[in-house]
Amino acid sequence: MEAEGRNQGRAIDPWLDRGAEGGDPQAAPVHFRRTGLQGHAGTAKTTTVLKAVADTARRQGLTVRALATNGNAAKVLGDAIGVESETVARMLVRGSEPCEPDSEVWIVDEASIVSARDTQRLIARARDVQARLILVGDVQQLGSVEAGRAFGQLREAGMETAVLDEIVRQSNLHTRKAVEAMLAGDAAAAFEALDAGGGAIVEHAEDDIRHAPIARDFVKLSPEERAATLVLDPTREGRQRLTESIRLALVRDGTLREEAMVTSVLEPVGLSRAEAQRRQLSTRADRYLPQRCRQGSTAPRHRLPRR
Repeated sequence: MEAEGRNQGRAIDPWLDRGAEGGDPQAAPVHFRRTGLQGHAGTAKTTTVLKAVADTARRQGLTVRALATNGNAAKVLGDAIGVESETVARMLVRGSEPCEPDSEVWIVDEASIVSARDTQRLIARARDVQARLILVGDVQQLGSVEAGRAFGQLREAGMETAVLDEIVRQSNLHTRKAVEAMLAGDAAAAFEALDAGGGAIVEHAEDDIRHAPIARDFVKLSPEERAATLVLDPTREGRQRLTESIRLALVRDGTLREEAMVTSVLEPVGLSRAEAQRRQLSTRADRYLPQRCRQGSTAPRHRLPRR
């Protein structure tokens, strides 16, 4: 569709692509003041749909800004659509730059995990400068850490929303069926699809015994295959032990030398603003990092990281 649009020199309406519902076939999304995009992981909403939206907006002479809840997500979005990016929190703290009315499009990725308060402030900021706001999220993924489910509530209140429901990331038929089954909440069907596709599910209650074959199989891969392989663990402690098992296997394999450098890393404990202000939730192993004050606040706000 993009190639066809470039050949004919006209704007593209990406909502008309297969798997998209709820779009207006008469207008590109940038014409709406506030637009939603609901899409599961793997529906190409960032690399294809949002890129097409950004290209369309730029052809119409609009400035595109990329926003997300964290730095990594913001960078991925910015790289995908070809603009500089920043987090929602940073924009709310520093304020938006003066601009001509009706001249900007703000694309907000992972909008479904932005709190109700920050979503309200973001909408108010966009209204002040008359910017078009595109909220991208998935109500079936993680909700916001702080109070509110603003993205879902906006959809229920009638926000114009396009829905991407076709998984395109998984090219293997069985893997795609497994993903679709998991999205539908049918774990049994997902496991059956993985089995049918040649996958293997190995269960064991002991972490160390479960980590050993994972590390062994990882070491057997070529350097190129290792770079393209993702190893996951659901907990921070399990991730650390699994990483250590893989490192020891790589040492025995000769890929790594036995010499190592140990560093201390601070990780957020994941407390809400209210919890972070309660001293009884802190321990001697915790450290406080000062952050910028909120507007109207007389005292610095802190984040409580764990060593």
